[in-house]
Amino acid sequence: MELTSFDYIKKILVTSKSKKLAKTLGQIVFEVHPLANKTIIKRAVEELWSGVKVNKVAMVTVPGRHKILKRGLRVLLGGYKKAIVSVVDTESQLAGPVSIKRELA
Repeated sequence: MELTSFDYIKKILVTSKSKKLAKTLGQIVFEVHPLANKTIIKRAVEELWSGVKVNKVAMVTVPGRHKILKRGLRVLLGGYKKAIVSVVDTESQLAGPVSIKRELA
């Protein structure tokens, strides 16, 4: 089964660091599918938000962490993959059905 753009981009990560990146550098942070790569993410962002020009994409794989439960039982919690997308102009281009700028504010 072929994955679509909606499948590759899971959600927008909104943290204090991602808000700071959006305001200062015009970068948006997404949680993405584990099999996604830079070219797929660039194409998906440009397809989902029409008129958006992606300048650069950086990928980060966040490893899972161990959690200790009762009686010393250790469980590995799953990690995830995120993409830091640098767009040319976040103010004018990211208006649409889902405005990224409004979500990050």
